[in-house]
Amino acid sequence: MSMQVVWLKRDLRVQDHIALCEAAKQGAVLPVFTWDASVWSSPDYATQHVQFVRECLAELKRELQAMHLDIFQSTKGILHVLNTLHQRELIAALHSHEETGNQHTYALDIAVAEWCKQHGVVWHEYPQNGVVRRLKSRDQWDTIWKQRMQTPIRELIGAKLANL
Repeated sequence: MSMQVVWLKRDLRVQDHIALCEAAKQGAVLPVFTWDASVWSSPDYATQHVQFVRECLAELKRELQAMHLDIFQSTKGILHVLNTLHQRELIAALHSHEETGNQHTYALDIAVAEWCKQHGVVWHEYPQNGVVRRLKSRDQWDTIWKQRMQTPIRELIGAKLANL
C-alpha cells in the first residue's frame, strides 16, 4: 500500500502543519524524520539543538499517536529512506514544508528534488513563512509574499487523521 510520505524537517508540530494536513487529505500518511549527517554535523548545529529536537520529537510522537500515526525516524538520511520506501513501492507522494535553513539544508532539498525527478515521485512543498525560494528574479517576490501573508493558517484537525 503506497502512502503519502511527510518529510518532517524543523516543523515538528501538528497544530498548523499544512504538509501533514494536505497529505492526510490524499490517503494514508507516513511521517518521516531523518538525522541527515550533512545537516546535523554542520557547524550551525550544537548539542543543544540536537537535544531540543529530541524533545520536540518526543512530543510530536505523542501527538501523532493520539491520531493513530507513528513517526518513522532514521539516522541514515532522507535519500536512504526514500530509496527504501520506493523499492517497496510505498510512496504515493512526498510532502514537506519549504525549508528556509542554511546551505546544508538547501543542498539536501536540491538532492531530494533530483531524486524525486529521477524516480517519478511528486514532491509537494508548502510554504510556511514569507520566504520565497527558487525565484529566478525578485520581480514578483512582493506579490507572492503578500499572498502568503494573507492566507489563513489551517489548523490540523486530529479527527481527520484518526479516521484514516
